[in-house]
Amino acid sequence: AKKAPVKKKIVTTVIARIDAGFGNQLFIRGNSSGLTWDAGDLMENVSADEWVWQSTAVTSELEFKVLINDEIWSDGDNGVVFPGATVVFEPAF
Repeated sequence: AKKAPVKKKIVTTVIARIDAGFGNQLFIRGNSSGLTWDAGDLMENVSADEWVWQSTAVTSELEFKVLINDEIWSDGDNGVVFPGATVVFEPAF
């Protein structure tokens, strides 16, 4: 019997390059794919100035914004990422 092909999960990645300051954390909010505008999702701090959020739940264009400590919104327009893409940016506060 033939095995059904294994569906590879599509990983979408947002990378924020910023030194958030000692003791601070970066959160991401958005309009879909498990994110909301009401409460942030903690991003993973992978180095002194790099924060990463990854998801296999992104199925369409996702608008997002990052916040320091889920309180201070980044300046400028919302970011946009598409399923399977990686976005690298430097937010300003």
